[in-house]
Amino acid sequence: MDAAQQKTFSAYVLLIGYRKGLVDALLRQKVHITLWTDRPLKSYHRFHQVWLDPIPKSQQTILSYLETKPPDPTFNFVIASVEKAVFPASIARRYFHARTSAHTVTQRCHDKLFMKETLAQHDIPMAQFIWAKRIKSAKACLDQLGSPVVIKKRDESGGFQLRITEDEKEIQRYVQKNYLFESFNTGQEFSVESFVHQGNIQFTNITQYFEKLRINMLPYDLADKTKTKILSLNQKIIEALKIEWGMTHAEYYLTKEGKVLFGEIALRPPGGYIMDLLKNAYNFSPWEAYASVEQGQNFIFPQQALQFSCAFLLSANGGIVKSLQGFDQLHQCKSYIHHSLKVNIGDRVKEKIRAGDDLGRILFASKNLEELKKDLAWSKKHIAVLTEPS
Repeated sequence: MDAAQQKTFSAYVLLIGYRKGLVDALLRQKVHITLWTDRPLKSYHRFHQVWLDPIPKSQQTILSYLETKPPDPTFNFVIASVEKAVFPASIARRYFHARTSAHTVTQRCHDKLFMKETLAQHDIPMAQFIWAKRIKSAKACLDQLGSPVVIKKRDESGGFQLRITEDEKEIQRYVQKNYLFESFNTGQEFSVESFVHQGNIQFTNITQYFEKLRINMLPYDLADKTKTKILSLNQKIIEALKIEWGMTHAEYYLTKEGKVLFGEIALRPPGGYIMDLLKNAYNFSPWEAYASVEQGQNFIFPQQALQFSCAFLLSANGGIVKSLQGFDQLHQCKSYIHHSLKVNIGDRVKEKIRAGDDLGRILFASKNLEELKKDLAWSKKHIAVLTEPS
C-alpha cells in the first residue's frame, strides 16, 4: 500500500487468526490490517503485513516471537478471531500497548479450570469437575463423577480433544495430566452469543444445537420463562468474569427438569457457521459488530430476529468421495438460501469427529419454523456426500 492509501485508514490492527468475514468488515471500516496466521492463504494483497508463522501457546514463546516483529506502525488494537489466538492476543496487547482488558479476563475465558473455579465461587450451576492433576486414580474419578466421564484439555475449546468414556484404563491415562474431568451431562446443549460494549450486554441470541456437530438453528424456539432464565444466567456469568468488551460464545445445557447448567464460555466469535445464521436471522452484520466492539465503537444492534436460520453441516464416512447426491434439487426447498462444499469427487476425506471437520454447509432461513424443519428433514434424507473405502 502506498502512502496515500495508508492515510485513509482509521486504525491499525494486528489480527490473529484468519476469518474472512472479519477481514471484510475491518477493511470496510478502513482498518489497516497486519495478519498473523498459521495457515497459508491464496492471496495476501489486502494486508499491510502477513506473519505466516505458528501461533505459540506459552507466554514466553509468544513474547520471544513478538520481539522479532516490531510494529509498523504501532497497533491500536489486537483482535483474536479464533480460540488459539485468544491468549496470544492478550499478550500482544500488552506488548504493543494496544487497547487492553485485564489479562485475568482472558485467562478465565480460555483456561477451563480457572473459568469453572471462578464461576463456582459465584454459585453458577454446572456439572461436577476435577482437575486431573488433583486426583490419583481413575477409580477415584469415577467414584466422584460417575460414569461416563468427559475428558477435556484445559486450554482447548468446544469439542477439540474431548473424549467421553466409561473405560477406567482410558481415564487413568489422563490422571495427573493437565486435563479436566467432568461428569456427563444429558441435557439439551445450546449456546448463547453475546456482544459486550463498555461492560454492558448489547445483544444476545440463543442457538439450538438441533443435532450436535451437524445442525445449528437460531434463535432457539423456547418458552419466554426459559429464555429469561437462560439470559439471566448468561448475564451473571459475564459479570462474574468481568468481561468489558468483545463477543462471547457460551455453551449451556437445558435438563429435562428445566434447569440450566453452564458448560463453558469463549471470548471470541463462534464457529459452526453461527455468524452466517445471525446475519440471516437478524438482518445485520455480526462481523461488523465484532469489529466495532473490539475497537470500542458503538454499534446499533437489532432487537429481535426477523426469521429462523439454520446450518446443516455436511459430513461423510472416511474414504474417497465418489458422488455428491441431491445438491441440484435444493432449489425446491422454500427456505434454502445457499450451500458450499469444501470437497470434490475424487478427494480423500476423513470422518467428522469434531467441530471444524465438516465438508461444507447448507444454509436455510424462514419466518415459518415448521417450513424450515420440513426442508431440513428433506435435506437429511436426500443430500449426501458419498464415499468409498480408500
